[in-house]
Amino acid sequence: MEFKNIHAWDDFAHALEVATVEFVVATAAAADIEAYAPLSALLRRVQGAFGIEAAFVSDHLAARETDALQRHYGMQLLGAGGSVSKYRFEALPVVSGEGDWRGTLCCRIPAAAATADRQALESVAQLIAKCFADAQPAD
Repeated sequence: MEFKNIHAWDDFAHALEVATVEFVVATAAAADIEAYAPLSALLRRVQGAFGIEAAFVSDHLAARETDALQRHYGMQLLGAGGSVSKYRFEALPVVSGEGDWRGTLCCRIPAAAATADRQALESVAQLIAKCFADAQPAD
């Protein structure tokens, strides 16, 4: 039996490829890259003010919304997966005022702080987006 279209095999093989995702992360403790150090300082302030542990997760392949893979990674990073009764988990998109999507803000909130204000978390996400805007050179 002869395979008539050898190029079809290449197309099928390409469809099965899995993209490697490299997350860039900033937590209150540290950032993966020096450029994200200001985000770590911001997350330390959030932790002190609200008692919320947070991480910013980003990668260049994600969709323009709260990315499910980033959310899952953030949940694992913050250790919220196994202690659902002690914590609740929030994930918010980080989007600039111009609509540029930057990543996902992941937060682990103690259950005792069940009234943690979503608006406060959205403000933190906006501050992170502003950090990116301030870091970009003006045209």
